[in-house]
Amino acid sequence: MAPSIGAPSKKVRVNPMMYVGSDGRFFFASKAGADPHTDWYHNLLAHPRVTAEIGAAPKDLEAVPLGGSEWDRLYATRAEVFPGFAEYAEQTSRTIPMIELIPA
Repeated sequence: MAPSIGAPSKKVRVNPMMYVGSDGRFFFASKAGADPHTDWYHNLLAHPRVTAEIGAAPKDLEAVPLGGSEWDRLYATRAEVFPGFAEYAEQTSRTIPMIELIPA
């Protein structure tokens, strides 16, 4: 994903990361079960507009945190496909955020 804007610095940040696609929707999360949230998560909360390279062409998107029953359903589905996600959730006391990228 590139670029996003740093929350306190307002500098452009580039953060390559894995995403999971499902029914035309794109999601990402994690920090491998570490306790603090990632810096990019805080950046996206402060500045949700991003440009992401998904496939061949960059796309202008907005990052939307998921919560509630949708988070429960989608995280469980991701954990079935990628068992590491279940392990990440067991390693930390925080709720691992899931972010959906939607067209801006």
